[in-house]
Formats: sequence, C-alpha cells, structure tokens
Amino acid sequence: MNSMPLGAIQLMLAAGSVIAAVVVLYPVFLGWRWGEESRRWPSVTGRVTYSGTLSLLSGGQDSAPHRTYRPWVVCKYTVDSKTYKCRRIDFGFRFSTGRREAQQAASEFIVGQSIPVHYHPDRPGLATLKAGTAAGRLRSNLLYSAFLVGLLGMGWIWVLLHSA
Repeated sequence: MNSMPLGAIQLMLAAGSVIAAVVVLYPVFLGWRWGEESRRWPSVTGRVTYSGTLSLLSGGQDSAPHRTYRPWVVCKYTVDSKTYKCRRIDFGFRFSTGRREAQQAASEFIVGQSIPVHYHPDRPGLATLKAGTAAGRLRSNLLYSAFLVGLLGMGWIWVLLHSA
C-alpha cells in the first residue's frame, strides 16, 4: 500500500488551516466584534417591509434532498437622506434551522412596524435590528470553531510526530 508523502499531508493541513481561518474563524470574529460594537452604534427608526421565512433545499446527487429554513426580514431605514435596507436580525452566523424556529424568529417583526435600526456610523449600510451578539449562537459558533481548530491541531501534531 502506498502511503501519502508527508509533504503532501503538510500541504493539505496548511491549506486547511488557511481555509478554516478565512471561511470560519474570521467571520465568527467579525460577527462577534460587530455585534459588540453595535451596542454603541447610533440608531434610527426603520420600517419593516418584509417578514417571513426563506426555504432552502439542500442535498446533492449522493444524498436525499432536505429542506431547511431561515427567518428573512427586510427593514428600510434612512441615514443622511439616503435609504438603506437591513436584512440582519442580529450578528453571528445564522445556520439554517427548522421551520418553526425560523417562523418564530420572523414573527417578532410585522410588516409596516416601526423599529429601531442600529447602523455603523462610518458605514450606514452595515446595520442590525438587534444590537449586540446573540449569546447562544455565539457559543455554538465558538464551539464549531474550537472543534475545527482541534482537528487541525491534531493533524499538525500527527505531522510533527511522524516527521521526526
């Protein structure tokens, strides 16, 4: 049996580390940072123009398709005479979820309702309907990130032990 050269394994681990940092860890960090900063952002009154759920169908040729849902809320707001649309309920990743949970999250926002919109003072197009970071979602994102970092760390340890 031919084993994979150690250099190829190191290259794959390096690529995986970069991909994990860019695709997973950096967005989690940004969500946390912006969520915490949003507590100090100015706010204006916006108007909900859409509130519902987004249905997502996933699966491929090798797996059975399954449907997941996300809450989908759109709110128009104006800063310095320019109108923007906010589609962010709060900061953090919003993984797809079940229909009931998505409907419950969207039901907090009624079309025509006036609500506060918290916007970044230097980038008014970056906004959220709920300031702060969703604690439960932040914990799960950190858990996923820690799991990924742990897997990559075990890979690097394996490489170090086998390269001696």
